[in-house]
Amino acid sequence: MAKLPDFLCIGAQKAGTTWLYANMGAHPEIWLPPRKELHYFDWKYPPQCSYTSVAPDQDKDTRRPQGSMNKQGLTVSRFTKLRNYSFNRLLWEAKYRFRRRSDEWYSSLFSKGEGKIAGDFTPAYSVLDHDAVSDIFRLMPRARIIFCIRDPIDRAWSHAKMVVARRLQRSVQGISKREWLQHFRSPDSVLRGDYVRTVDIWEEFYPRRQILTLFYDDIKMDPSGTLRRVFSFLGVESGQSRVPTTCNKRVHVGTPEQLPSELRLVLAEMYHEKLLAIENRFGGHATNWYSSAVRTLDADNSSRERVTDDRTL
Repeated sequence: MAKLPDFLCIGAQKAGTTWLYANMGAHPEIWLPPRKELHYFDWKYPPQCSYTSVAPDQDKDTRRPQGSMNKQGLTVSRFTKLRNYSFNRLLWEAKYRFRRRSDEWYSSLFSKGEGKIAGDFTPAYSVLDHDAVSDIFRLMPRARIIFCIRDPIDRAWSHAKMVVARRLQRSVQGISKREWLQHFRSPDSVLRGDYVRTVDIWEEFYPRRQILTLFYDDIKMDPSGTLRRVFSFLGVESGQSRVPTTCNKRVHVGTPEQLPSELRLVLAEMYHEKLLAIENRFGGHATNWYSSAVRTLDADNSSRERVTDDRTL
C-alpha cells in the first residue's frame, strides 16, 4: 500500500474543521486532498445514526455519482464546476468518483502527498464505533488525531440550521419547534455532540500523545496560536511565518439566526449531564459551557417559581 494519511481530523461537525482545513492547506509541509471530506471509513462502517454514510457524490452499491447524468457520466449540476478544475484535479476526481472503494483506493487518494504530512478531514469519523476505529488503527497506527469540540448546545443549533433547512427546503424561520426537536433528538445530532464517547473510543487504540483536542473557542479567540499549536503537534514548522494572514477570516459562515430561548432550554436539559462529563474530561472552555447551561436551567426554574408564587396570591 502506498501513502496513507499522517493525521485525521475527525470532527466534530460545526466545530471549526472547515476553517482548519482551509488554513492548514497553505503550509508547505502539509498536503491535503482537494476535497475536504472523503467519507471512507463511515462508508466502510456505517454508523448507527440517521445521516447517510455514503460520500456525497457516490452511491454505495454502484460507486457512481448520483443525480441527473449527462453523456459523460457526470452529474449535470456539477459539470460546470468540473470544467474549471485543473487537469490534475480532474484525474483525482475521476479516481475518487469512479474507482471501486477499498483500502488501496483510499491510499491512492494521497499519492500526491508523498514527502509531506497528509491528512483526511472527515467530521463524520467522530461517530464511528470500536470496530471502525480498530480498522483505522490497523492501517494507520502512527496517525495523529485532531478533534475539534464546541459547546454541544451551539454545535447542535448550527448543525440543525444547516441540515434541517436543507432537508425540508425551507427557511430557518419556517421550521416548527417540533421539527427542530426531532432533529435535536436524532442519533445523528446526539452522537456528534457526545465528545466523551468519541475520545473514549479513539483512546482505546491511540495513545493520548497522538490525540489533540482543540476548542472552537480558541479558534475564534486566537486563530494564529491555534494553528501554530496544530503545526507543532504534527511536527511541521510552527513559526508565525507559516500562519496565513487570512486566518482571522471565518469560513463558510452559516445563517445568522440565534438559538431561540425555548430551544436553548430544551438543549440545556438534554445536554446537562453530558456537559458535566465534558467539563470533567476536558476542563478549559468546557467549564463555561456547563455553567451557561446551568444558568439557563436555573433561570427557567426561577421563572416557574415566580409563576407559582403569583398564582398563590
